[in-house]
Amino acid sequence: MVNRSDRTAIGATAQIGGGPGDLRRVALEFRHRRWLTDRIALDLGAGPLEINDRKSFVPFQRGAAYGAAAHAGLVLMDLTTLTTSVDLVHGGSTQLTLSAGGRLGSYATIGSALVVGGLGALVGAALRD
Repeated sequence: MVNRSDRTAIGATAQIGGGPGDLRRVALEFRHRRWLTDRIALDLGAGPLEINDRKSFVPFQRGAAYGAAAHAGLVLMDLTTLTTSVDLVHGGSTQLTLSAGGRLGSYATIGSALVVGGLGALVGAALRD
């Protein structure tokens, strides 16, 4: 994301994933983040979505279903986000998927990895003796 002012940032997120069987998911969300206070922000995003059953992430091939992906999140101190998302896809039939969860920001992710890695090294050393 790129800061546009002290309280606003814009950017994009590319999403690539899989599902049951050979399902593939490719999406591009354009994002807008607005800081409401120094510690709390609202994160909104939306963009095109493709779901296909090929063994490839190459978009715009026969047999794909198209739609939109969107999300809204409450960002807490740029460390964690409580988020909800919706996918609406049409490919012969219309499917709506709703989900909710959380994610860690880059600083929290790096910090967690260091803590877990350090604890793993200590446990490994203790078990080796």
